[in-house]
Amino acid sequence: MFAHITARHAAEALHAANPWSAPSIVHDSVQTSWALADHPRDRLVQDLAEPAAKHDRVHGTNTEDTGVWHIAIGGITDIADLDDGECAAITHDVAAAAGFHDGDRPTTRWVAARSRQDHTLHLIASTVGNNDEPLRVETEHVHHVCREIETRIHDQNHAPLEHIGADDLDHEAVVIRDNPELGIAHTLGADNLAELILSKTGFRSADLGAGFRAWRTPYGAGPEQRAHIASTALDLLSAVGYRVSIQTSLLTNPRPDHDIGRAERRIADLTEQLDFCFDADDVAEATTEIDATLRRTTEFTRALSAWSDQRLDDGAYSARLAEAATLLDRAAAIINRDPAEAPAPRPSHMVTRAATTSTTARPGPATTPAASAPLPAGEPPLRRTR
Repeated sequence: MFAHITARHAAEALHAANPWSAPSIVHDSVQTSWALADHPRDRLVQDLAEPAAKHDRVHGTNTEDTGVWHIAIGGITDIADLDDGECAAITHDVAAAAGFHDGDRPTTRWVAARSRQDHTLHLIASTVGNNDEPLRVETEHVHHVCREIETRIHDQNHAPLEHIGADDLDHEAVVIRDNPELGIAHTLGADNLAELILSKTGFRSADLGAGFRAWRTPYGAGPEQRAHIASTALDLLSAVGYRVSIQTSLLTNPRPDHDIGRAERRIADLTEQLDFCFDADDVAEATTEIDATLRRTTEFTRALSAWSDQRLDDGAYSARLAEAATLLDRAAAIINRDPAEAPAPRPSHMVTRAATTSTTARPGPATTPAASAPLPAGEPPLRRTR
């Protein structure tokens, strides 16, 4: 990745041999408001050249032919795959190195454009800053930042797979991991439907090698943007049934309870199915599913016990967690007993003595209760005794 830096006429910097090959604007620091019918190129040239022209009128100089800085950036890795937002992020970094802006505050008028014909990016900035002083460009610093960007993009595209969690993937599993040091989040394990969802949420395809089809967040995406993209993907993927393993730092809100809600609904269904179970074999299917849930809960409780002992140095809490895991084990064993251990089911025609008494007594004639006479005023109500 390299940068070619010159001071030239604004019209030359935005020149294109053919209208269809003209660079498209990806950033405009002055938020120029123009429509295509208003000859935007001419308006943009005028806006960029105006500070230098004003400076010439005040100081009696003539810098029209060098009224703007033009930085052409080439040799960008996979530039054809970059969207306009990523191109804007690259030009933003280079513009900061050139001194065109300080943080979010522009120090001069500048725009960034991309040329899809020759795969280059262009920064055009007024040579006179917003303080009406000539603006100098530190060319060596610009070249240094270009090399840093190239290295960063390379590192992002070749992130080690062990940081991603790519083991034991299948067509129903998706792994989303963040790498704050590289400023990128990766996704692995997607099939065709998941890939469509990922592309719609802001991920783009990336080749990490080793036969894995990977997806990455755009270049320049900060922590909040990466979290927004990943959390949106999580919501959509989980809603259509994918198992998603996502890093906690990528969650913008508490994790949606798609899996938890599904488990709760399943337990409720199993509870209702008990009314239709008539023997131990029938109920064994339900208890097997509950047993699996309890086993996972037991594993988590034991892991939490070990973690609290190592990280929190809280032996009492760790001991209580270990005891809870043991109780969960016992509960699983009780719930999921062998059907052979169950006694024979009660015949459906058998009823209890209480039921016989209440159901076989001959009903008497229906009577209408007489209305009781009202009590005299001030008299306490009578108490009935046996």
